[in-house]
Amino acid sequence: MLFLAALALGATIDRVTLSDGQVLEGEIHYLEEGRYRLFLKDGKVLDLPAGLVKSVQYDGDAEESKASRAPTTPRARLAGFDLRDDLDEDPTATRYILGRSAYSNGHLSGTVGQEEIALTSVSLGLSDYFDLTASAVLPSMVDELAAMWCLDAKVSVPVGERWRVALGAHQLRLAGEQATGFYAKAAVGSRDRHLGVGGGGIAANFTGSAGYFINVEGMHRVGPGLAFVGESWVVFRDASQGGADVVFVPGAALRFYTQRVAFDAGLVPLDFAVFGQDGTLLPLPVFNVTYAWAGPS
Repeated sequence: MLFLAALALGATIDRVTLSDGQVLEGEIHYLEEGRYRLFLKDGKVLDLPAGLVKSVQYDGDAEESKASRAPTTPRARLAGFDLRDDLDEDPTATRYILGRSAYSNGHLSGTVGQEEIALTSVSLGLSDYFDLTASAVLPSMVDELAAMWCLDAKVSVPVGERWRVALGAHQLRLAGEQATGFYAKAAVGSRDRHLGVGGGGIAANFTGSAGYFINVEGMHRVGPGLAFVGESWVVFRDASQGGADVVFVPGAALRFYTQRVAFDAGLVPLDFAVFGQDGTLLPLPVFNVTYAWAGPS
């Protein structure tokens, strides 16, 4: 997709000199006062505040002290939709079907969502690198004495231009048992087009039984308001109480969204061996709704 975007730029080459002396080449669009969008030759897209721009030389023009042209709209390059308009970061990219990604919410940015009807989840970025997430199922929906909840803390940092890595820990209560877990994740790509891998473990606080997992996950934004979300797990569990010791749980969904609201519709073929029962495979539908907000820029 990014390669196609680079091709779509054609031969238009503008030169942008930043206030620190760095020179960037691509196609610049003056969106509104104080904000420019630069489409680089490699397909990446940068939003540049006016304070970072020292000067602009448009393709074929003399250098100007500032990009003072009237606001421009990217020209249609591809049939159906302009791919470059589709490179804005997905505000819900920090969440897959249920798990969190290696990306951070951003400072004071976050989401609130209803997952699988019963699970309410709230996630907030306390900084550009640190997120807190709280999820819970109302006791009245399961058992008033067996409330289900999870508290999650995650540190996420960029590595180079395309990689993101994260370390996290969570405390949860499920089926009357409390447990503590840790995980690590890495993703390559951009927030709205990336592939990630992860792994971790969880141990019951009272019985000491432990389980481990590895997973592959990712998101591919395929058009305006539409993305494909995939999340698959291999769970290695303590089978001393019955059930399989290795369980594969795949999952996939389509995400329909506006800039702030997203709706997931998909399927997770859940093997009940993960709960200690053999031979039961149930294709569970996925219906998630999420609202995302952005913190101060």
